[in-house]
Amino acid sequence: MRSAAAPFESDDIVVLADEAWDSIWRQRHKLPRSWALAGNRVLWVEQAPFPGAWLGDAGRRRAAADAVPRRVPLPAGAAGALWVGCLPPAMPFQERGGALGRAVRALAMPAVRRRVRALVRGAGLAPRALVLWQQPAYAALLGELGEEFALYATHDPYRYGRATGADLELERELCGRVRAVIATSEARAEELRRWNPRTARLGPAVDVDWWEARTRSEPTALARIPRPRALFVSALRPAVDFALLAETARHAPGWSFILAGPRTGDAEVRRGLAAMPGNVHLPGRLAWEESAAWMAGADALLLPYRCLPELGAVGLPHKFFEYCIAGAPILATPFCEFDREARGVLRVAADAAGWAAQLEEILWSPDDDGRSRRQAIARANSYGERLAELRALLGEQGAG
Repeated sequence: MRSAAAPFESDDIVVLADEAWDSIWRQRHKLPRSWALAGNRVLWVEQAPFPGAWLGDAGRRRAAADAVPRRVPLPAGAAGALWVGCLPPAMPFQERGGALGRAVRALAMPAVRRRVRALVRGAGLAPRALVLWQQPAYAALLGELGEEFALYATHDPYRYGRATGADLELERELCGRVRAVIATSEARAEELRRWNPRTARLGPAVDVDWWEARTRSEPTALARIPRPRALFVSALRPAVDFALLAETARHAPGWSFILAGPRTGDAEVRRGLAAMPGNVHLPGRLAWEESAAWMAGADALLLPYRCLPELGAVGLPHKFFEYCIAGAPILATPFCEFDREARGVLRVAADAAGWAAQLEEILWSPDDDGRSRRQAIARANSYGERLAELRALLGEQGAG
């Protein structure tokens, strides 16, 4: 349904994503969902699964084989709609840069085009906007759906900081062909402005309605864990500083440390979790719907990331404003140059002794003003605010 209104207002939008819909939820999931809640009709197309992603996963095999999009339920009263579909299985090297990647993509692209068109027809859409989310490899699809404009959205350095010259050339070409580029950190936006001056930071946000609707009762599994509680909610992956967490837990034996999230299969993750003392709890992955109540029941919220170059370019984690609206003090490592919103509401320490000292202060120092400041910052960074920023950015560009 073609719209004559402002961009992203009652529009049909196709998002080519770099994840599966049922993976751990991040900005790439939450921002398009917010567009649907605001009255747009959104088709979110999952990344083409490689053999390692679907050989042992019957659901991924079915999704990759199915050209019919599935409707995702939205809260009652939502003005728009959301569908999820999947690209067909990927060919080896399909998303690589250079001559090899281009050759393999040329072979794969007819099947990709057929699938995207079938998904669009299945959802009954006439796309006004095409969003390539961290997917320069699909630049060949620009214009294929008859869209009025396209965006490139990025949350990390392309190839996670390991891009070759050919990879960067692919991203440079895409940036030059889209109307605008949106990045989740100012560092990433500044990097891409050299290729498209119409580039803006569109940082993480919080769904205020989600928070207020889901924090009224404490989950049974959380109630069994003694207070005070220090909570980390995210994927347990190599970017997490497990050694810091283990040593901090030993320095602060009176605290219960909760690491809630799915664990990757990396050997260093397995070793890190195996070394945790007894006051560390591992409840597993929380559904997004559950995580608000767990955050509400925490006495401290943790950002225990290693100080890696690729993390430094990402900026605030997508969960930052969700932590803020929960209200509890936030304790972080100095893993990035924190954006202006975070200054003054974060406690930062680099080692276990510093973390334990901060937790001791959290335990005994009144924090009513800090809680109010964090919650006010969160409410000023809602997904409604992000949509207004995006509409302003696109409106500035006119029709070209």
